[in-house]
Amino acid sequence: IRRTAVAPGEDYETIRTRVYRDGFALMSETLAALATGRLRPADAKPQGDGEFHRPPTSEDFAAMHAKLAAGAYRSDPERSE
Repeated sequence: IRRTAVAPGEDYETIRTRVYRDGFALMSETLAALATGRLRPADAKPQGDGEFHRPPTSEDFAAMHAKLAAGAYRSDPERSE
């Protein structure tokens, strides 16, 4: 699992940009692993269709930052760390 760091007070655009950049780095590493045989398409888990989420409102974003600061978010028990 890859985690993207989020600092208290960061705005949506900063976090979203970091998520995109981290995604591009992960994609590059994944393609390199596929090219060298360290990873095979059969190793991947099916992910389904996914979901679209609109950007959060300022109020939603403030609530998310408060939860992050309080340590209220937990890892998904279905995923390995």
